[in-house]
Amino acid sequence: MEAKIPEQFRWFTPRPKAKYFISIRNRQDLRLNEKLRARVPDFVAIGVGPDGKTLAIRGQADGYKLPKSGTVHDKDLIAHLLSLGVEVPAKYRVEEREDGWFAVWMPLPPAALKKRTPTRRRKKGLESVMDELKELQDDRGL
Repeated sequence: MEAKIPEQFRWFTPRPKAKYFISIRNRQDLRLNEKLRARVPDFVAIGVGPDGKTLAIRGQADGYKLPKSGTVHDKDLIAHLLSLGVEVPAKYRVEEREDGWFAVWMPLPPAALKKRTPTRRRKKGLESVMDELKELQDDRGL
């Protein structure tokens, strides 16, 4: 006889991988990734949430004209995000909604600690280098 799984279980599955992103790499522009750029209209307005951690994109005739690269050059927009505490570089995960696109800030992992590179051993000791230098000086009459 086969036992049934109790119905009070709460089931979990892996979250689908996000494929749409907005990234801010510097203080001058933000960029929609290629897949997102292919889906949004050519003219868009970008909304910023009260804390800067959320963004919204919607089609708007008098909005930003998006080039194929998906880059929006607007220092004022970036300055506003920075004033709200968003640190550059920043990345937002984007999902499609009924009335546009909604983006949520993703904390970036801390920069990997720089590993100290091992010092290279000299192929020649300092004494042999000095000897070569003296020979060169003697040959040139210095």
